[in-house]
Amino acid sequence: MSSDPVLQLATPAELGALHLRHAQRRHLAATVLDLAARGHLRVDDAGNDPTLGYALDWYLLLPGEAPPVGLDATDLAQVRTAHPQHEPWPALDRGAPRPGSADTLRSHERLLLTLVADTPNRLLSRVRAHADVPRVLAALDDDVVERGWFAPSAHALPVGLLEHLRGVHAGRRRTRSGDEVAAQLRAARSVLKAHRPEAAALVELLPTAVALGLLDLWTAHLGQLRPPTPAWFAPGRSTTARGWLGVCGVAMAMSLEPPPGGGAGSAAFGQTNP
Repeated sequence: MSSDPVLQLATPAELGALHLRHAQRRHLAATVLDLAARGHLRVDDAGNDPTLGYALDWYLLLPGEAPPVGLDATDLAQVRTAHPQHEPWPALDRGAPRPGSADTLRSHERLLLTLVADTPNRLLSRVRAHADVPRVLAALDDDVVERGWFAPSAHALPVGLLEHLRGVHAGRRRTRSGDEVAAQLRAARSVLKAHRPEAAALVELLPTAVALGLLDLWTAHLGQLRPPTPAWFAPGRSTTARGWLGVCGVAMAMSLEPPPGGGAGSAAFGQTNP
């Protein structure tokens, strides 16, 4: 199943946006998992609630960064409200080569990594609440336009950015090529939904499954097969925070709309939050 050619045509997020005709937050979740699998991010549990028994939050760490040492759930509230200049990560190996290169990243991937770097405490909850998430979503739509699958907009301002800033999505118009790829993608999604892949394919296809709205099904599959935990994920102590169930928890959390309130700053994009 992983050899289905349509699943190799673009990033998981681009495929998901094409399928729905616009970018959604679950496509950012798919991008986080895909970037982590490619060595551009590491995910660490940021502490478990001993009463509830599951992870409260996660750190999204860039290459060479490590999570704060000695923190537990009782300290997490302080980390969430850390001073904007707080940088608690000791360098691991700044000289180590970073897998891949900048020119292998799509615009939405580069912007998401920039957004992570612009979130001082690196917590997933703050990354997803960042004021510039709509810009990342708009960049994803633009990347699909660049593929020739969405028709370009004639508006002076990017219509995708305006829609994502307003939270209203009418859906982008697909090109003829986009319709053809979308039809192949629907067929591939039906196969993924109807048949459980082997463990190795489950792991490989998880970002795509998340982007195509199959996270709940994949969580059940991974819970049954229990493949080894990926090297880029440092789980917590609770059962639900371990292994691929923990990874699926990361995807679920990143897919959610943030609660009301301010997010992180947006200096990296030249913007100022109110």
